[in-house]
Amino acid sequence: MTQHVNFLTADKSVLDLVVSRDPDILSDVQVLGNFETSDHKLLGFNLNIDKEEEVNSTTRYDYKRMDIMRAREELRKVVWEEILSGTVNDDWEKLKDILFEIQRKFVPVVKGKRKNKKLWLTYKVLKHVESKHTSLQKI
Repeated sequence: MTQHVNFLTADKSVLDLVVSRDPDILSDVQVLGNFETSDHKLLGFNLNIDKEEEVNSTTRYDYKRMDIMRAREELRKVVWEEILSGTVNDDWEKLKDILFEIQRKFVPVVKGKRKNKKLWLTYKVLKHVESKHTSLQKI
């Protein structure tokens, strides 16, 4: 655990804490001001999370509406002995190409709805929040 407040926030002590498991997740912790009704300070900090921006719309294959009968017919036409006669890696690439072609032909593509997920709300952050809530319930 890392305590990110390394300066006094009260007269002679550190009253306000910012604790995390990852020492590099926060930077630039600073006092932004005082609360009128408390001796605690308002703290601000930068949250350092590397996350690529997600595409607004997603496309996916809808396997429930796949034309299975035509896909099976197409696969029955394949002469496997002729196609799969090289090295393991070459045969694997040929098999993948055939299966991707079947997928492209017989599985419809649908546009998915993108959930407005915050970029900073990663799995790791959710686990930290869950851990915090669990710890607070024990108090």
